[in-house]
Amino acid sequence: MTGMRTILVGFASCLLVLSSAVIGCAQPSAGTHSTPPTSGKAQSTVFTDVLQLIPATGNATLVAYVQDFSRLPQEQRQVPPPSTLPENYPIFQNNRFWDLRDYNPQEWQSHMGFTRDDVAQEAFAYRIVPMDMYQVMKGSFDKAKIEAALKSDPINNDLKTVSYSGIEYFSAGEDGINFMRRSKINNLGQGLRLAALGDTILATSTTHSMQDLIDVQQKKTKSLADLDTYSQIAGGMSRLDAMAVIFSSESQAQSSFQEKFKDIIKDPGQDEGSHLRRNWAEQMQRNVLLEPYQAFAAGIGLDGKGYYMAVALVHADEATAKANFGVLEKQVRASNYDEGKSWSELITSMEVLQDSRLVMARIYGNAAFRWKAFDPTAGSDPLLMHKG
Repeated sequence: MTGMRTILVGFASCLLVLSSAVIGCAQPSAGTHSTPPTSGKAQSTVFTDVLQLIPATGNATLVAYVQDFSRLPQEQRQVPPPSTLPENYPIFQNNRFWDLRDYNPQEWQSHMGFTRDDVAQEAFAYRIVPMDMYQVMKGSFDKAKIEAALKSDPINNDLKTVSYSGIEYFSAGEDGINFMRRSKINNLGQGLRLAALGDTILATSTTHSMQDLIDVQQKKTKSLADLDTYSQIAGGMSRLDAMAVIFSSESQAQSSFQEKFKDIIKDPGQDEGSHLRRNWAEQMQRNVLLEPYQAFAAGIGLDGKGYYMAVALVHADEATAKANFGVLEKQVRASNYDEGKSWSELITSMEVLQDSRLVMARIYGNAAFRWKAFDPTAGSDPLLMHKG
């Protein structure tokens, strides 16, 4: 666990440094609160439609990204990101199954048989222990072109077609990671398991994970959308009109943060970035206002007022949701993202909504571009930390 904690701390430090460096300040204004009529039932959304293809793997905690690529290009032309962000700042989360840092569409067409332009929606889910990755893409795909590209790639010299439960998929490489298979697209050298099913691609790196994906496709096992918590927050993020979202049931309890990052709390260090770790340690020990909730989502959206971070929390009961509805904005504005630098500096306005067990928020301003900071593998910003 020490090694894993070290990796997480390293990721967190890099993320905190990046967030502090690229996000400028915005003057806060008074937040607005409103409570819409209670519907009590999550509706089918683009998020649930994609989450229903990702397996719910027992008691293991999965982090899932769902991104609607069909949304941003048109809207971004109308409202470009602020100049405080680097050129070509990736508003969407970089895919961790295939490396997109040096994305080249011609290379993808040649090696994969499709490009990112063919992808309308994507879900990427993973867990750290035991390691599992699930990738689902919805879009416009040509199975014949995919097969030809995979066969022509020398790295897939053992490519074969495998059948499971009546569904065929392409398989190359061993389960897990093999550095001999590394490429610009696959920087870890994972094995390839890919099923092209009409407008849907299922992909992963191990045989058992592909079988999980097929079992869910055939409704033999539960999906993330079948979980009440994920279904509720998927509906909430649709209400907030988010276009890219991270879903997680990873504990946000103060005790969990303090245990996971006790080394940072004990000694933030003196090297580059230590000021961010000192702030982080302080934030994890502060007095928190939020009552416990079951799962959360954070994402990014864009409307006539500009970019905003979308947040949804699902609670065990309506009474707890009502309590958190009253304190969420106060906790956010009282939190720091660096020593002496308040989240309020990143916020132009904030709207908080409650609907039955859900508490939802739109946080406008440069705070929107911190939506990825809640990924547990990158440390998970303690902004939404709750009591317990």
